[in-house]
Formats: sequence, C-alpha cells, structure tokens
Amino acid sequence: MIDPLKPGWSIKPDELARFHVTRFVLAVPLWSKFSIAVQLKWQAVTFTASNAAHVPKDSRGVYCFVVQPAIANHPACSYLMYVGMVQKQGLRDRYRQYLRDEKKDVQLSKRSHITEMLQTWKDRLHFYYAELPSTVDVEQIEDALLEAYLPPFNRDFPATVANAVKLRLK
Repeated sequence: MIDPLKPGWSIKPDELARFHVTRFVLAVPLWSKFSIAVQLKWQAVTFTASNAAHVPKDSRGVYCFVVQPAIANHPACSYLMYVGMVQKQGLRDRYRQYLRDEKKDVQLSKRSHITEMLQTWKDRLHFYYAELPSTVDVEQIEDALLEAYLPPFNRDFPATVANAVKLRLK
C-alpha cells in the first residue's frame, strides 16, 4: 500500500505504469453559451452489473460517465469522461451494452477508447442519466452537452467545436 506519510515514500515504476493521464479542456466561454430548453434531472448509479436494474428500461435521454475518486469524502471531485444519448433503445439496454464493452479485449474492441475508459476506472465510474420526453430532440441536448464539456473520451463532436477538439487531441 502507498503511504505518502511514511519517510522515504516514493512511487514504484510498476505503480506509476497504472497512472493515467487524460487531458481535459475547461472552456469557460463554451460553458457560458450552454443553453437547452429543458431542465435535466440527473440520476446516478455506480457503474456495476448489479445496478443495471436501477436504470430505466424504456426511457430515452442523455447520459454521462463520470469518474469519482472518493478521496477524503470530498463531495465535489468528479471528472466527466463521456457523454452519450439514447433515442430508440432504452437507457438500461445502453447501460448493458457498456457492461459488455467493459469485458472486451481493448485491442479487439471496435471502440477501444470506451473499453479502456470502462476498464481503467472500473471501481470509480458512475453512470449519470437524464430521461427526456419524446417531444425533446435528444440529439440537440447531447450536442449542447458535448459543446460545453468537451469530454475526453468522446470522438464525435458537433461541427461547432469539432475542429477545436481535433487540435486538442494532437
């Protein structure tokens, strides 16, 4: 166990290999432009197989994967990693697809970046979702969230920010 309070504490090379560097873009001007016509009511579950039953079966909406380190009971330390949407299938079906993706070999996965995210932060990952009525354009809500957050594990972005994101990934 790592104990930074012990004299001579250091990180061993094999422990350092498990560290992950992920770039986040905190774009305050984009936050200021965020606007949607509905109030999102977020619900959250820890991303585990046993929690699939707590995700609505037939609802459509938007969702996010968030890493929460749970260090020192800090209530506000979270990292938004990915934003997605569900239009035709239910949120629970989409959740279960991610459970299957988590078990795949990263090298063989069609969405290796997603499989890597799910495996890397397995014990600290939370699935947030907001149900939306059929009268709301789910894609428009997802685009607005993508434009504001620029999540590091998303690969497809609205045209309004796509070029800026490509530069970020270089």
